[in-house]
Amino acid sequence: MPFSCQVIGGADSERATILRALRECGCALPEGDAPADLVVRLSASEPPPRVRDWLLEGGPLVLALLPREDPETAAIALASGADDFLIWPRDKPLLRARLAVLERRRDNRRMRRESERRAAEEQVREADERYRLLFANVPDPIVVIEPTTARVLEVNDAFCRVYGWSVAEARELTVWDVAANPDTARQLLRAALERGAVGGAQRWTRGKDGTRILAELNVVRFRMGGRDLLCAVGRDVSERHRLAQELVLRDRLASVGTLAAGAAHEINNPLAYLFSNLTFVEEEVARAAPALRESNVDGAELLRALGEARQGAERIRDTVRDLKTFARPGLAGRGRVDVRLVLEAVLRMAGSELRERAHLVAALEAVPLVEGLA
Repeated sequence: MPFSCQVIGGADSERATILRALRECGCALPEGDAPADLVVRLSASEPPPRVRDWLLEGGPLVLALLPREDPETAAIALASGADDFLIWPRDKPLLRARLAVLERRRDNRRMRRESERRAAEEQVREADERYRLLFANVPDPIVVIEPTTARVLEVNDAFCRVYGWSVAEARELTVWDVAANPDTARQLLRAALERGAVGGAQRWTRGKDGTRILAELNVVRFRMGGRDLLCAVGRDVSERHRLAQELVLRDRLASVGTLAAGAAHEINNPLAYLFSNLTFVEEEVARAAPALRESNVDGAELLRALGEARQGAERIRDTVRDLKTFARPGLAGRGRVDVRLVLEAVLRMAGSELRERAHLVAALEAVPLVEGLA
């Protein structure tokens, strides 16, 4: 049916004449004027709203045919949803011309709406494509979560690369399958739902093979399809955490090295007195050997004891020197180094730990000198 024609006012015979003329002009109109057939007889006092509602659904144009010149009725017809009105013409050519104009207007409106629909669909498609490209190519793992069940709805490529699951496998997971500590994960989801967003939270997670991954998480609540969802963006900071731990350990070792260097310096001072006095005593014992023999004192035994004392002092001196070498390596210059001496120093420093656990036999043959810290 090309048009819904409203015949306002006039006698039944006049309306019948108008409808008959419309059919003769090619309008396929139903018999009668039932609202279901979109032939509505408007009342001047109460224009029904169904014509406007019907027009919003993109139906055909409405031509209000008035049997006589009546401005008030024409205004009511246009206000009620008619696209145009026409005072009943006495000749059919004028009616056909007005109907042709309205038909072209209807076709133009249909084409405009179709064009707008296609443009809207293209905008939606482009927006969806941009979202998918952005979601897929973000370098950090992204997970979309249904908060009531904690099920994983969607993941990006970075999540699959870091955690080892495929997209299909990830969609079968829950948050508890990924979180190393479900209790802290539950607290994080609850906080994100209540506040709308939680940022900078570091949580331990696990991959498909059980590898522990420290993730810095930013969780945001958003609404889609009439329900609240959560989007979690995580950055793998495991390497950064490991480096931070190493820096802490290095700082501690540096502090220990500084203390060791200070202790070595304090030991070296009395050690110099010890060596000097041992040398003096050894010389005096050797000089007084005849007198000692007359006094029944074994001078050789005294010298042997002094020699053992010297060996002990030399071990202390070597340990202090080795301790200073490892405590302050930056003070040494580069040069040719005998690897055997380095190994001997290491064995001396680790000797107390090895002595109770193993029997170590060192067979150090001559090797060429190497470039190192001398």
